[in-house]
Amino acid sequence: MDDNDELQKLQIQHNNIGGKSFHLIGTALEHHPNLTYFDISYNKLENNGFQHLFFPISRNRTKLEELQCRGNEIGGKSIDKILSSISRSLRVLNLNNNQLNEMNGQILLDTARNNVVLEQVSIDNNEQVNADHIT
Repeated sequence: MDDNDELQKLQIQHNNIGGKSFHLIGTALEHHPNLTYFDISYNKLENNGFQHLFFPISRNRTKLEELQCRGNEIGGKSIDKILSSISRSLRVLNLNNNQLNEMNGQILLDTARNNVVLEQVSIDNNEQVNADHIT
């Protein structure tokens, strides 16, 4: 696959995309180095898909500045490592309406504190996150 320097914004929300499709999307992200905005909200990403999607982002293979990933049933221990390896180019990460737990929330907070580029992390409406327990 040839690199595409033109694509800067990609929105594929509400498409019921799931399963192995995210491995392909993650691979495709590496070939779009100038992609700065990606909205994958309200699909069927789940943890496995999130790992495939986030791998090229965490390796700084993109210039992605904003990732909208709402309502994809993401959360739990299996994504802790991914959350702690957020790309240095990412400024906005929206994980609202997922299944994040308190440990995920704490890792995101700690990562945001150590990342001078990350400006906004949204984790609203994650039933397993209690903001009172995150410091």
